[in-house]
Parts: sequence; C-alpha cells; structure tokens
Amino acid sequence: MPHTATAAFVSKQLQSKPWVIVATAHPAKFETVIEPLINQEIPVPSQLEKLLKSKAHYETSSAKLADVQRICENNFMLQ
Repeated sequence: MPHTATAAFVSKQLQSKPWVIVATAHPAKFETVIEPLINQEIPVPSQLEKLLKSKAHYETSSAKLADVQRICENNFMLQ
C-alpha cells in the first residue's frame, strides 16, 4: 500500500522518536464493493477478522500535533 510504504520510509528518515504506522484498506474490509467487481470472494485474514470483531475505540482530536501525541501516549505503550 503506497500510504503505508510512505509512512515507513519517513519513519526511517526520522528515527529520533517512536512511530505508529497504521496500514488500512485491505480489500476484505470492502467486500460488498470489491467482490462484485471481481466476481470472487475475498478471504479475510485471521488478524483482520479479529480486529473486525473487536470493540471499536476512537477519540476525537484537533489537528494539533500535541493533541495527537497526547492521545497516542494515553493509548499506546510508547518508549
């Protein structure tokens, strides 16, 4: 995925702090759109199936870096 590759590339250039990189958009997440287009069932990877069955959690944030950092610090184990 181009977005994930870009994020990974930038994280290697800026290794001074921990990074969180999230890959999204597996075709199985959009099976109702993709499957009819390709006329084929898309298998759901076990990791994605587990995530899809888990309870969703979200927080609303401003676009300010400090606010995003606070949310990451409160929800992820950062070194």
